[in-house]
Amino acid sequence: MGAIQVWTELSLYKQAPLRQPVFSEDGGFTLTNPATGYAHGLMQNRCQKCVWDYGPGTYVHEFAAALDLKRFREAVEGIRNILRLQGASFPLYGIFIRFSPSSTAMMSIEYGRATVHIEIVTPMRKNPFKNARSGLGSVQAIEQLLISLGGRPHWSMCGQSFHTKSMLAANSPNIAKFRAMMKKYDPNGVFLNKFGERITGASNQLTVDTRAIHCALNSNCICSKNADCATGQICKKMYGFNVCKDVLRQILPLNLFTHVTDELVLRKISNLFAVV
Repeated sequence: MGAIQVWTELSLYKQAPLRQPVFSEDGGFTLTNPATGYAHGLMQNRCQKCVWDYGPGTYVHEFAAALDLKRFREAVEGIRNILRLQGASFPLYGIFIRFSPSSTAMMSIEYGRATVHIEIVTPMRKNPFKNARSGLGSVQAIEQLLISLGGRPHWSMCGQSFHTKSMLAANSPNIAKFRAMMKKYDPNGVFLNKFGERITGASNQLTVDTRAIHCALNSNCICSKNADCATGQICKKMYGFNVCKDVLRQILPLNLFTHVTDELVLRKISNLFAVV
């Protein structure tokens, strides 16, 4: 591990000399963790060219859900229970929690209720269409847990599995009014794309990259079969939700797992296990 990385990690929880703290409530002078306040004032380390930037090619997968503040305790307890079953790491800024007041905006995810936003960002692999993110099963279980507690998916941070026609109808209390306005101002659907068609209920088609052969890796689906997950994973229940779990390392001897590289062989082994 490089010295810059060590120093950056240290600044998460200690006042590191010559290093601006990652979290602060006074503009970056004094470390505060956990920090409380407006989001734009808490995240420090603003720079044009950061010293820890190793160049292009680092991509992340985002998820955020807006819950009724009354369900916050349930959400925290559920996340803890999931992570006890199978750990996961959130190296960028942990699990980010924000609070916002009720909104009157028709399609706002804060509409009609005091809201807590729970956000997770996980680094993607160099080939995100083939290789699973670290701790994917736990992350998928947490995502589904938050939606099951009445969480409204963030409009831009969540994968398409959380913006299907049925999901949009269930999580948008004013969708009927919004559909009427869409019909009024665009009666012929000139400006509709596939996402707009899912909002209107006209279609359930997704916009999927042709390289995405495992739909659950990038939240284009919630897995229902092993092939939806990466090679070396199976689709299995965790905390009542279908997720992609890394199980081959527990089943095969380590040296065998390390040297078995043929994807077809791994897929055949994975298919021995069914969703339960």
